[in-house]
Amino acid sequence: GRLASRQGHQKLNNYNSALDDNYVESIWRHDLVDGRTYYLLNGNNKMFRGRELGGSRNIIKELMDITPAGVTIKGSRWQMQSLPQGAGSNAKIYTIATQKKNPAMAFSVTGNTLTWEKITDTPLGVTNFDPDACLSAYGRIWTAGISENPFTIFYSDLLDPTNFNSDNAGILDISSVVGNNDVIVGMAQHNDFLVIFCKDNIVIYKGASNPDTMSLEDVITGVGCLSRDSIKATGTDLIFMSKSGVRSLTRTIQEKSMPMRELTLNMRDELTEWIRYENYPENIRAGYCEDNAYYIITLPLNKKMIYIDLRMPMENGSARCTTWSLTDGTLFNSFFDCNKTGQFLMGIPGGVSYYTRHTDRGS
Repeated sequence: GRLASRQGHQKLNNYNSALDDNYVESIWRHDLVDGRTYYLLNGNNKMFRGRELGGSRNIIKELMDITPAGVTIKGSRWQMQSLPQGAGSNAKIYTIATQKKNPAMAFSVTGNTLTWEKITDTPLGVTNFDPDACLSAYGRIWTAGISENPFTIFYSDLLDPTNFNSDNAGILDISSVVGNNDVIVGMAQHNDFLVIFCKDNIVIYKGASNPDTMSLEDVITGVGCLSRDSIKATGTDLIFMSKSGVRSLTRTIQEKSMPMRELTLNMRDELTEWIRYENYPENIRAGYCEDNAYYIITLPLNKKMIYIDLRMPMENGSARCTTWSLTDGTLFNSFFDCNKTGQFLMGIPGGVSYYTRHTDRGS
């Protein structure tokens, strides 16, 4: 470790009784073609959207409960990705949300009406379409981790993010590559590569812009990903949490003979002990702040937040690491880097804060 300072955090929203003091566990921004923006937040088994209040210019000042009626929500760790239906100024923007043991959901705005609804055009042969991971890439929504088939990716029709049963939608079964003892945790894209993170392996496909002709590029065995929400793209890199610490993947993709960079190498022994204590690794969350060039990851059962400085690597390829803490013992639970406002958003009990100033909510 090292002695280092951090900025504080400022809460954005007022109290909301539906959320109460529960954490905001996932954050997303839904942008429309006409320039309107909606923030989507999830906590306490409910779905919220942020809005301005009294001309405050803070569009998360008030949280509104927009949980759809007739849908039972279990948990709040939704993964959300946006994609237009069609192209041009008439395209309708959808945000797809996935979380295991829940139906895949789609958010859209028609006029001033905001709607969350279950995806009904589900893959053929799938009884319960409840994927845990989703990715918007190459003009499609890619989903994985459904309960009845955790080895298969289901992707949507081209520029039709809610349609998974058309002739142009499809499946990618990787059980023949990694076996039936490994399951998909999350996905990412890098250049023309589709990167599939499993618990014990990483599978890389090339040419995913055309699923009919894409091919297996590489399989990295013995290294997997613990948490879907630890996977972050930095523009030039892919960072994720493995069983031995936080790793960088891109250099391995570009040049197979080069070793995978281990960012937390200098604290591996301590971090490995912390990871063993995390009985629910799916609750490990991470964020990447582009303006300040850092990756932050939260280990909830350990009450630890690890800050990784990405500005300048050390001689052994690792990064400078620091732990963050708050005086009241709480943690930052979810993260979203908003390049539209320049704010790095963080889920806290009772709402959402952003990284700024030199006090924690005035203290």
